Amino acid sequence: MLESFLITLRETLEAALIVGIVYAYLKKTKKDHLNPYLYCGVLLALLCSIIVAAILQILYKGQEARGQQIFEGTVMVVASFFVATMVIWMWKSAKNIKKNIESRIDRMGRNNMAGIWILLFVFLMVFREGAETVLFLYGISFQSSFLPNIIGGILGVILAMLFGILIIKGSLMVDLKKFFVVTGSLLLFIVIELIAVAIHEFQEARLLMPASNGIFWDIQIWLASPDSGIITLLPIVVVPSIMIFFVAKHKEGMAKSELRSNVLVKFLALFLTIFMVLFALSVVASKEPGYNPKPIKLASVNTEIQIPIKNITENITKFVYNLDGVDIRFILVRASDGTIKSALDACRICGPIGFEQVGDKIVCRRCGVETEINDIGKDESCNPIPLETAINSKYVVIQVKNFRKDMYIWTDY
Repeated sequence: MLESFLITLRETLEAALIVGIVYAYLKKTKKDHLNPYLYCGVLLALLCSIIVAAILQILYKGQEARGQQIFEGTVMVVASFFVATMVIWMWKSAKNIKKNIESRIDRMGRNNMAGIWILLFVFLMVFREGAETVLFLYGISFQSSFLPNIIGGILGVILAMLFGILIIKGSLMVDLKKFFVVTGSLLLFIVIELIAVAIHEFQEARLLMPASNGIFWDIQIWLASPDSGIITLLPIVVVPSIMIFFVAKHKEGMAKSELRSNVLVKFLALFLTIFMVLFALSVVASKEPGYNPKPIKLASVNTEIQIPIKNITENITKFVYNLDGVDIRFILVRASDGTIKSALDACRICGPIGFEQVGDKIVCRRCGVETEINDIGKDESCNPIPLETAINSKYVVIQVKNFRKDMYIWTDY
């Protein structure tokens, strides 16, 4: 929700400013008859943005599991590239954005096809923002659920439109150059986070080598985990809000209506800051603790391990077996359909850090990726590594030799 809120707020504000500048200039130069072209450009850009979103969804759904991982990683790389280039462009052009747009509209207005040129100009400018928004939202949607993204996106659009209207009306005296430089710099956090997640997706698809030990991999995995979201996004939302609150100035001779608008936008900025801080605290406070039982030591009899079925419940039970001096952990748990699921307490991406149980899911303790208990046994993504077992009327039976092929997880990490 936070990511989608920030992205739509930032991108919609940019689009609203562009449209508002064009609208204000047409009104100032008494060319209101060209407004329908302006509206058509906006609507056409929104329609094309929706088409881009639909195409991405069709391409994604048509892939197998590994193809989806590659697709996700690719979208995130492309999105991070657009974010970075957008930030650089804003750094260069923020100071003169209003002047540049007005000069372009002035040149177009002298042409017999002024309406068509304005339509194309607005379409290209707004579609660029819309396409970037679709890519960004699609990139983060792989890491979060659909409904919170929609809610965050809608809230971001509404707030951005309000801010945009107030800025264009002149009631909010914000230095646009400083505003876009600051917000652009903070958005680089999203670039880094998207790249980190893309690396993780390519690792899951086995296009890149798995993570290893070391500070680089620890940071990369943390950035790709859900835990990093609230911490990295808190300053990205709060800092611009505080900036708006303190930078918004009163003009001498400002009308009462403008004063009220200025007070309103300051109130919104303050409310947004307080909301974000409280929301972050509530997320931290409400986080459900994971269940990570101490492993039970086992010994083998005649090259096999036997574990009574009656001891296996819907809560994970961890075991450890020492093979040639190497402690190998594994998990047994009863799924919702009554079957017993077995897996090593490790994954091929993050190594032997292991898993903990949260509700009806198990969660990688290194990267935070969740796996449904019913999906244990699938050798894909960041799932626990499958462990071959046999089940009779009384016991879960594991051959010692079944541990050997994946011993490298404990010896190479």
